Amino acid sequence: MKRGFLNTKKSTKETQEPTPARDVIGDAFEHAGAVQLGSNGPTAYKLPIGKLDTTLPENYVPKPPKVSVFDGKTVDYSDNHIIFTTIPPRTFDETSADSPDTWSECLLRGGKQKCAILNTPGFPASVPKPPQVRHRIGPSAHGMGMFATKDLVPHDLIIAERPMLALPTVMGMSVERYKPSFTPSQANQVHLAEVEECLKICLDRMLPESHAAYLTLYNCHTEDGSGPILGRARTNGIHLDIPTGSTSQDDKEPYSTSGVFDVISRINHRFDVPSFSLSLRAICPIKAGEEITITYCEIGVPKAKRQDLLRPYGFQCTCPVCSDPGSDVLLVRILENLKSKHGEPLNVVMHDSI
Repeated sequence: MKRGFLNTKKSTKETQEPTPARDVIGDAFEHAGAVQLGSNGPTAYKLPIGKLDTTLPENYVPKPPKVSVFDGKTVDYSDNHIIFTTIPPRTFDETSADSPDTWSECLLRGGKQKCAILNTPGFPASVPKPPQVRHRIGPSAHGMGMFATKDLVPHDLIIAERPMLALPTVMGMSVERYKPSFTPSQANQVHLAEVEECLKICLDRMLPESHAAYLTLYNCHTEDGSGPILGRARTNGIHLDIPTGSTSQDDKEPYSTSGVFDVISRINHRFDVPSFSLSLRAICPIKAGEEITITYCEIGVPKAKRQDLLRPYGFQCTCPVCSDPGSDVLLVRILENLKSKHGEPLNVVMHDSI
C-alpha cells in the first residue's frame, strides 16, 4: 500500500464509502509481548532490549498488513482483527484548526475495545484546560524537559492532552508470517518488523504536525531491532488502562494500552476515557522555573531494582533518592510505616509500557 494513501481525499473517493470517517482493519495477530520458540510454537515474553543481533531471516521481507477500509462508525469487528481508527472520529477534511483538542490514532484489538471507548459515558468530552499556560518545554540535563512557568501547588492541572498514538502494550506477529525454522533471535526480529509495518499505517493517518512531532521524540531502542516508530513508542509510551465497560467478572480486566504524547511523553498523571486525554497534575509544590518530572518505575523497591527497571530507557538515575547511599534503609522504614497504617505498601508506578 502506498504510504500516505489512508490520509487523503483520494482514498475516500476510491473506496466510495458514504461517510468520510474511516477505519482500516488488518490481519489477525496473536496477542503476545514478543515471540519465543517453544515446543508448541510461539510463546510470550517481554520485548528484547540492548544491543542485539538484528539480522532478519534470509528471504524475509517485511510487508504491510493486508487491510480493508470501513466506515469510521463501524464497531462490529471480529476480536481477531486489529483496527486502525481515529479517536474521536474525524473527517479527512478536518485539521487541528477545527479542533484544538486534536485526535488520537489508535491501533485497537477487535471491536470490543472500540465499543468500550465509544460507549464511555460522556464521550467524547473536551480535553481539560488549565486556567493559564503553566509549563514550557526546554533543554534539561537529560535532553528536552518540562519546566513550570508558574508556582504550582498539589493537584494543579499542568497540561492535559490526547495521545498522538495509542496501541496495545502486547502484540505479536501475524501467524501466517511465523515459520518454525526461525531461530529465537530471528523470530524476535520478525516480530519487531511486523509491528513496525502496522505502526506505519497509524503514522500515515496522522495530521502532518502530529506526524512530525512524533518523529522528534527521543528513541533509545536503536540497537535492538525496533523500527523508528516502535522504538519511540517503547521509549515514550505511558501506560493507560481503558476499562472494558463489561459487568462480567471474566471480562473486567482493562485494556492495557500504551499512549505516546506530544508533550507529556517528554516528562503524576490520570487518563480520562471520556475526553480520551491524559492529565498531568502536581503532587507536591513546584516553583516557577523548576523542572517537572515523573517516576519511571516503582519507587517502593530497592535502588538496584529501580536501576534495573530503568535500564530500557538508556540512562542511570541520579535523583536525590538514588544518589543517597542510605536511601534503601530509609525506604524500608517508610514502607513498613505505611503498611502498618494503611495495610498496603506505597506503589506509585510509571510503567515501561511496551
